[in-house]
Amino acid sequence: MRNYELTLIVDPELKAEDQKILLAKIAKLVTDAKGKVTSQDEWGKKELGYPINKKNLGIYFCWQLSLLPAALAGVDRKLKTEDSVMRYLFIKKEKPASPKRKAMVDKKNGPKVAK
Repeated sequence: MRNYELTLIVDPELKAEDQKILLAKIAKLVTDAKGKVTSQDEWGKKELGYPINKKNLGIYFCWQLSLLPAALAGVDRKLKTEDSVMRYLFIKKEKPASPKRKAMVDKKNGPKVAK
């Protein structure tokens, strides 16, 4: 399993009930793909950098997921068909470097000097 971050922009005109149904449907897509949603954050309604489908606002969500890499393509394909999802982005989360590995890299590159 790999860890991913999924950022969603949802149609701002979606009613609260429909929004809950949509988010439950997306969570079910992940669990059906043998994945797990570890956290869900709502960032709220924000202005977009450019209009999408003639809309200047979107409701942002950020989810942390655990998912098999092979299953990611299936979830991605199904998200493309959701009309209420204006944009989305999957980001693969890297494992943090161990302290031992970090010390080796610092010794190799030398001390950092502020300019």
